[in-house]
Amino acid sequence: MLDQMYMLSFDSVILDEVLSQEPNMKVVLNSSNLHHSLTTDEVKAKGYHAVSYNINVILNHTEWIEQFRNHGIETFLWMVNTPYTYNIGKELGFTWVTTDFYDAITAE
Repeated sequence: MLDQMYMLSFDSVILDEVLSQEPNMKVVLNSSNLHHSLTTDEVKAKGYHAVSYNINVILNHTEWIEQFRNHGIETFLWMVNTPYTYNIGKELGFTWVTTDFYDAITAE
């Protein structure tokens, strides 16, 4: 079932260990601040499948989204609990959004 799961962590050391134990696991680096962010090249070199950014971080670096996409790295936006932030995620081209209220944010 590994193809149906993502392992998410704020700690790249944990993700590195997961990949050492299970190289086919899709791992996601979660970041809530710029100091724990990795460059596109670093994410790709580590073999991470995706990155997940808090909206307050990524709005300061929207160019990263296209850089990750160009390297085949999926992007998650969190926490998306309003239609407004959902639409920002769509407009910026995020692969996924993380939400507590899917029905509410996608209702038109």
